[in-house]
Amino acid sequence: MTLRARAVEFFVEPRTAPPPGGVPPEAAAPPAAAPPSAFLAPVPDTRAERPRPATRLPLRAAVLGAATEALPVGAVLANALRTAAGAPAAGLAIWTPGRAAPRGGPAAPAASRLAARLTARGIPAAARGRHAVLALADHPVAATVTVRRAAGALEAPLVSVLAGPRCDVVERLLAEQDLVVVACSEPDGPLARLAVAGCAVAAIACAPPPPGPVRWAARSGLAGRRSLPAALRSLVAELAALPGPEPLEAAW
Repeated sequence: MTLRARAVEFFVEPRTAPPPGGVPPEAAAPPAAAPPSAFLAPVPDTRAERPRPATRLPLRAAVLGAATEALPVGAVLANALRTAAGAPAAGLAIWTPGRAAPRGGPAAPAASRLAARLTARGIPAAARGRHAVLALADHPVAATVTVRRAAGALEAPLVSVLAGPRCDVVERLLAEQDLVVVACSEPDGPLARLAVAGCAVAAIACAPPPPGPVRWAARSGLAGRRSLPAALRSLVAELAALPGPEPLEAAW
């Protein structure tokens, strides 16, 4: 060994030869650190454990017939739907083309609040009894638009008294109702049967309350569901007992 080689060996550490099997274990790269356990364990989905809320859309009904007969029936029907739904007040839309719509009167506080909410949304309403009364315009298109706006804004039952001709616009509105009632003095007559047969939803004909205190109480929004015929009361109970639609879950 030369003098230069000895000097280099003195200052530089000699390289060790690798073992026959390959790279020594101590020279291998250290293992990667394990990810946190939060990234390994999936987050449990608690939505399935939550109770699904029961939803029920408020009932919508329409009453057909002359104004003198349809108005008391519509008022009593609104009270019947309100009682079935457990609501403190109900909406009553009145369409009487060519006639002055009934005005407000003594009302319950819940009806006054309901009328105020509708008026604040651009749907003029007046309170009477336990109803928020909407006076619809004479034109059928404007009347049906107001009814649909009120139906979307109300969380209470809504009854539409339609005392005008059954044009195509009115027929489309009737198809959106849960119940159609034909108010006439002869519910078993041929005209009543023809009107009921022309409805695409559940429909029934009934006679209005007799003249006197019962009809006055009905028009004032104070008459109860006992003023309705037994067949109509049972139909209202069946509609109110139907299960509501399943709630929709939106993915955000």
